[in-house]
Amino acid sequence: MNTAVLSTKTRELSQSVRQELVLLHDHMVRCASSRGPLYRLQRVAESVDAFLAPRFVTTLGLTLLVLAGTSLVV
Repeated sequence: MNTAVLSTKTRELSQSVRQELVLLHDHMVRCASSRGPLYRLQRVAESVDAFLAPRFVTTLGLTLLVLAGTSLVV
């Protein structure tokens, strides 16, 4: 392969990668600025949901058990 052609292709690829990195940086800046005051609350809610969703039946059973126990005590 001709080194001039290889060098040109490498330069084009390098420019393409730089452009993609600039676009990625711009996207990350926009995402970071869009985080409002409720962002942390949303993340906590997502974490709780991710923990409880696979354990839905168990969570429901324990909730009913606690409610039944509370109604007997009160």
